[in-house]
Amino acid sequence: MTSRVRLAVISILLFTALMATSADAQNFTDPWLRMGIGAKAMAMGTAQTASAEDATAAYWNPAALATLRRFEASLMYTAGMRAERNLNYVGAALRFEDIGTFSLSWLNAGITGIQQRAGNTPNPDGTFDVSNNSFQMSYARTLGTGFALGVSGKYLQEDLSDNEGYGLDGGVLFRPWDELQFGAMARDIAGKHGDDDVPYEARIGVGAWAWRAILLSTDLIKVENQEGTAALGAAYHFDVNENTNFYLAAGMNDLLHDQRAFTAGFGIGFRSFAVQYAYLTEPEEFLRENHRLSLNFYFGEREWPSRYGPLRRPRHEAEVMMRQEGPKEFIHRYIFEGNPSLKLQLELLRP
Repeated sequence: MTSRVRLAVISILLFTALMATSADAQNFTDPWLRMGIGAKAMAMGTAQTASAEDATAAYWNPAALATLRRFEASLMYTAGMRAERNLNYVGAALRFEDIGTFSLSWLNAGITGIQQRAGNTPNPDGTFDVSNNSFQMSYARTLGTGFALGVSGKYLQEDLSDNEGYGLDGGVLFRPWDELQFGAMARDIAGKHGDDDVPYEARIGVGAWAWRAILLSTDLIKVENQEGTAALGAAYHFDVNENTNFYLAAGMNDLLHDQRAFTAGFGIGFRSFAVQYAYLTEPEEFLRENHRLSLNFYFGEREWPSRYGPLRRPRHEAEVMMRQEGPKEFIHRYIFEGNPSLKLQLELLRP
């Protein structure tokens, strides 16, 4: 077992131990930190620990930042949230060769129009708003081919009681083949907000590209002092033309609980930006549904080039190569050389 594989196994075992921890007490401090961000991520049921692919990776798994393009930015707006809630996100990531990827992000959540009364009166004396903010800085770096580590530090701020706090996230990402990725992350390993401890959230996920254009992803989730659950998502990608691609996504979260939440969405991407939409129902029935809209910007090439998703080889280019090289040369170069795991399997079968 190589040192790279050994490190990945040890890291995932540590996250598994975190997920197995349980207690009778309840701690629901700062639930807005665990509501999820990014339209595509939410459309896939929040199953993103091993599949995050844009600047929102700083939230889902900081290790995935190491696989991004040279520069990426993501903005998310939430509409239709019940109880006068709001949730918005802005993040950007910049990758430096031989140094790593740095990210800055801001997550804002709040409630508006809260009624204020001095006594038991039928009409309120006025209204006020509550705003919570998380300012996060993240760093990720690849360690050998197909393995990455990431860490995030965050500053928490609430304007109602002028509370301040902090949190620490960590994640690992292991990619043994082009078609398969494993991820693990822990959110708020050491989190404090005012006088309250912020409960940690541990996730282990698997992402797999099936049939070249379909991404399947699943997460196991454990929040401190709460029952574990799971999330499942899928996305189908296809090229519209040389510079444009489109995807359809669907998923479910809280799979292990009675009140499951259904999610769905779509997105269209161009060379340097993408627009994404997600519709999701919430596990709590009284909160009903809401909508997420994301706008992503990206420039440069990925650290781990892939033939899949938005970065897979355009279909027209493959057809041109086949006409120029002939069927035999095309199959060997495009299928075998572009698919190391398939090539290895064929080599093992050779006498």
